[in-house]
Amino acid sequence: MNRDIFKRDAFWQKRSYKLEISLFLFAIIIAILFVVKYGDSDSQLAKITTTAVVEIEPEISDLELGKEIKLGDATFIINKVDKEKSVRNYVASGTFYVITLTVNSDKPYIPEPRIVSGRNEVAPNYDIEEKFGNVLRQVEGNATGIKIFDVPKDFKTVYLNLDISHKNSTLIKLN
Repeated sequence: MNRDIFKRDAFWQKRSYKLEISLFLFAIIIAILFVVKYGDSDSQLAKITTTAVVEIEPEISDLELGKEIKLGDATFIINKVDKEKSVRNYVASGTFYVITLTVNSDKPYIPEPRIVSGRNEVAPNYDIEEKFGNVLRQVEGNATGIKIFDVPKDFKTVYLNLDISHKNSTLIKLN
């Protein structure tokens, strides 16, 4: 009689094991159906997300002195670009780029130019610009002033981004 009980327990163990496998397979089938039904909208969301992160390829133009460049509500004219090793008693760590700009804007506007090379950028050196006293600050109407950049030696190709606040993709090649 002990043998019959043993056989009966083994039978229930096998059946319980089959039940667990059946429930697991059933859960997998439900998960697959859920992914198939709602997976298309998720892939659409993934497509939207990945395209939003793509960077815009910059448009590179050659330097043309005196040419009007329109950015938003402002118009820029590059009048002059000088490269100097020193400006008055200041010595550059690389090369000073002294850029004379005319900016025209009907609304109050603060130009934010940068010199870029690859992913690196250099902001104007405001200390040196203040010594000259002809700094482009807030512009309303027509203003001409200078921007001085201390460009490091390791910048191979130098571009001017006239205004980073517009996130514009137009770069002007300076060398």
